[in-house]
Amino acid sequence: MSIDWGDAPTWVTAVPTALAFLVAAFSYKSSVKDRRSAQARRVYATSTVLGSYGAGDQVPSSNVEGGPGSHFGSLLSYLTLGSDHRGNQIYLAQVNIIVVTVTLHNGSDEPINAWLVQFERPTGGSFPAVGAPLGATNPGEKATFTTAVPTDLPANSVPILIPAIYFKDSADRWWMRRVNESVRRVKKNVPRA
Repeated sequence: MSIDWGDAPTWVTAVPTALAFLVAAFSYKSSVKDRRSAQARRVYATSTVLGSYGAGDQVPSSNVEGGPGSHFGSLLSYLTLGSDHRGNQIYLAQVNIIVVTVTLHNGSDEPINAWLVQFERPTGGSFPAVGAPLGATNPGEKATFTTAVPTDLPANSVPILIPAIYFKDSADRWWMRRVNESVRRVKKNVPRA
């Protein structure tokens, strides 16, 4: 049994056909990558510092008790319950904390399955990562949570916090975005909350 390798005209048509398939496969892969990146670019977060409190300071209940749909991340783990001179229940900071509200805006056409925030210092370094205790954020929706960022800074000092959000898209790919920067894919070193 012998293999018929064909003649020159067969090879002349087969090689360009194979190359066309390779180019089509590469173009498809690039198109999918561009589409996912375009969806990720439509996700961003905003943050608002509500206050800075030293260990033992009273944290206003308005920073802790929100309305319907409020979530409080790691905030409650940094507070203890106490009472004021009238016997009213109050919240006291256990350590120096900065209370921050973070809102994730999902402007993409795909749900965001998980997300977390790491606040960075403009002088370098970062605060511990904070996970959002929320489920999926659907397309066109936003999710808000309030959290505490433990700090080694003096009480009542409010540093500039640069939020870096890490989020997982519907294809389980992690992305990272800082304020005023473009989104980028993260394959390693996603912070853990």
